[in-house]
Amino acid sequence: MESPITSAVVLIGGLGTRLRPLTYQRPKALLPLLNRPLIAYEIELFARHGVTDLVMAVAYGAEAIRAELGDGGRWGVRLHYVEEKERLDTAGAIRNAAHLLDGPFFACNGDLVYDVDLGAMARAHLDTGALVTFCLRAVEDISAYGLIQCDEAGRVTAFKEKVAYDETGRNTVNSGFYAMGPEVLEAIPENVAYSNERQLFPGLLEAGRPLYGWVAPPDVYWSDVGRIETYLQTHAALLGGA
Repeated sequence: MESPITSAVVLIGGLGTRLRPLTYQRPKALLPLLNRPLIAYEIELFARHGVTDLVMAVAYGAEAIRAELGDGGRWGVRLHYVEEKERLDTAGAIRNAAHLLDGPFFACNGDLVYDVDLGAMARAHLDTGALVTFCLRAVEDISAYGLIQCDEAGRVTAFKEKVAYDETGRNTVNSGFYAMGPEVLEAIPENVAYSNERQLFPGLLEAGRPLYGWVAPPDVYWSDVGRIETYLQTHAALLGGA
């Protein structure tokens, strides 16, 4: 389904420490996954849903990333680059791209292999009038993830990091993929390190801003390629037709 939101910020500035030694010589976004750069899978996801203006938030390995990805023409998208001069963390990196954003946008971590319907997520975001919509996954074991609890209408009621039990029974965790209204940029200080998970999202919830969860269908493939184990698992899954 084509998305009514056509811009995104992709966070690919991290050092990739959990993937060392693979990331000593190249940034995580360019690690080969079935002979293609890891970040190509997200770019292709956006392209399939008509999200054509992508801001690549870069830092470590910025020049190598620019040289490899270019202007995005091979995928039918337009790639723009913003580089951090100092570490800005996740929300700070999004704020650093504010001058390239006009209207609602997606934001995501750059180490995901995901097959979510961005059109359906974008429509849910716009229909609820959310400031932030979180793409959630229901999992059996929530202990390794950030739990996001919502009420019956889908409005976020709590963020809980790496707990063993969800009293709501929904077991919905943060996938690292968001739809955001442009007003969210006003809540992020400029040119300072600021975290989505530790500062921005809890602050917005405390302020009573409209945050909603959208739960991806259970058959959607998702992998966070942030560790050696998941890097290998993702190769195996894709080779198996995931």
